[in-house]
Amino acid sequence: MLSLLQAGDLVSPVFMRFLAPYGLSTVILGEDLDHNALPVLRAKLHFKMRAIKPDGRNLLDAILEAEAALRAEGDERDILIQPIYADGEPAEDEIARPNRQKKSSRS
Repeated sequence: MLSLLQAGDLVSPVFMRFLAPYGLSTVILGEDLDHNALPVLRAKLHFKMRAIKPDGRNLLDAILEAEAALRAEGDERDILIQPIYADGEPAEDEIARPNRQKKSSRS
């Protein structure tokens, strides 16, 4: 397993390459345990003000590429991400409310 500094040197450039067009400014990497008590890397992705929200496919591609870089060096940890936007709050999934059609009054 790589040290946190070595892992950061591999992972940060990958996230920047994939997500900089969406306003990614900083990647902060930490170590954590997942729900099975296995070691994982937690990446806090800080985005700039008025950043475009990346779609799920871009985030997934970035994670898979970063994990592939770790595995090439013998590190089998998974990466969990936490996007954080300029207001400092973690990003939340937005649930769109369905458009309700007004009932037309039939005379």
